[in-house]
Amino acid sequence: MFIFNTCLIQGIFPDKLKIAKVIPIYKNKGDRDSPSNYRPISLLPVMSKIFERLLHSQLYAYFEDHFLFNHSQYGFRKNRSTEMATLEAKEYILRQMEENIYTCGLFCDLTKAFDTIDHKILIEKLKDYGVISTSLKLLENYLANRHQCVTIHNSNSDLLEISRGVPQGSILGPLLFLAYVNDFVNIDQSLKCVLFADDSNVFLSDKSLSNLTVRLQDFLDRLSRWCSANVLFLNPNKTVFVLFRAKNKRQNINIDVHYEGCKINQTQEIKFLGVWFDEQLTWQKHIETLATKLRKVCGLIGRYRYIFPFKVKKIIYYSLFLSNVQYCCLVYTTATSTHLKSIYNLQKRFIRIMFNLDAYSSTSDYFDRHRFVSIFNISAHKIMQIFSQNRMLHHRNFLCSLGCLENYTQIYNTRIVPHFIIPRPKREFSKQKICFVLPTILNNCYM
Repeated sequence: MFIFNTCLIQGIFPDKLKIAKVIPIYKNKGDRDSPSNYRPISLLPVMSKIFERLLHSQLYAYFEDHFLFNHSQYGFRKNRSTEMATLEAKEYILRQMEENIYTCGLFCDLTKAFDTIDHKILIEKLKDYGVISTSLKLLENYLANRHQCVTIHNSNSDLLEISRGVPQGSILGPLLFLAYVNDFVNIDQSLKCVLFADDSNVFLSDKSLSNLTVRLQDFLDRLSRWCSANVLFLNPNKTVFVLFRAKNKRQNINIDVHYEGCKINQTQEIKFLGVWFDEQLTWQKHIETLATKLRKVCGLIGRYRYIFPFKVKKIIYYSLFLSNVQYCCLVYTTATSTHLKSIYNLQKRFIRIMFNLDAYSSTSDYFDRHRFVSIFNISAHKIMQIFSQNRMLHHRNFLCSLGCLENYTQIYNTRIVPHFIIPRPKREFSKQKICFVLPTILNNCYM
């Protein structure tokens, strides 16, 4: 601690803690002789991680306490998950669809964003956020004079200096990246942004497709100027947009937009933070992808059903099967029961494997006896967990803010029965909105 305190006072980050070893790991696809098919894993000294943790806790607290992070940023922040980010995007799209408005979702792909950050620009931005004197000097010293070497089969390459980007594999690097891209929302404050680190996603809404095309092209021009000023690079070949709309609204014109001369392609579905969004938010693509993954798990365990003991199969169920089902379940479980039935059938199949039952045995008793939550009740189960645990208060407030939850009580005899107001849905897909789902589940649970 004496060394760390001295470094903090003098504003120095020791050079010996700035040397990284890069180990290339094969991605299990493509030609093994091609360097692009390897993922570089950067290893930093242990003492560097300890010192960075101290710096991170202070800098993160400063940004959070002074509300410097924009509200749209969900990456690398406490109590902000991918589920909350996807849920906010879903709610915004549903609100526009309910008003019969087109919504264009632009999903940007920044090329190697963490590795292309300009140190001088980052330091200037930290100054603007109020990081000054010794603190700024320490961060400037942290970025300067960094080196790395590549290690293959216990052989090390020569040390090369790192002049750009935040340190890969570091604790402080992601936080510095958030500070660097924090002003992304200022490109056009009239638009809706949902950000998760370098996943930058923008949503534009308009009743007219021609006006929407003009606004989207205007944003792309502004985005080009912002990327140029911040020395960041957008990959137009991987950047796409989706036109979200109700089933009765048709796309009567083509949306032709370009980024620096390259056409931005339109797609009918996009994978956003692990969840497949389609044009009408039916979640069919996501459920089909999830079912394919779960079938592989069932097939693998089915081969060894008489070898693995029950405890092992139960551990596999929770770790490999249920964990995939629960991921962002508040987003996609509002799909129709017809779509969700494929997941439910796979749940029953796994339970039959777990208890060595035949293919046509009933599983309803096993669901109740061993407290397995079916796909139809999994969102209700998660919401009740959120509302019953104080440690998830932030998630509870987030759900209430999305749903505009109103609560009042009615007194019958000596009992107080909570009752939550359920808004009348304008359309059938409006029942996916959290302001409808949340009070409905709570009322059923409190009855």
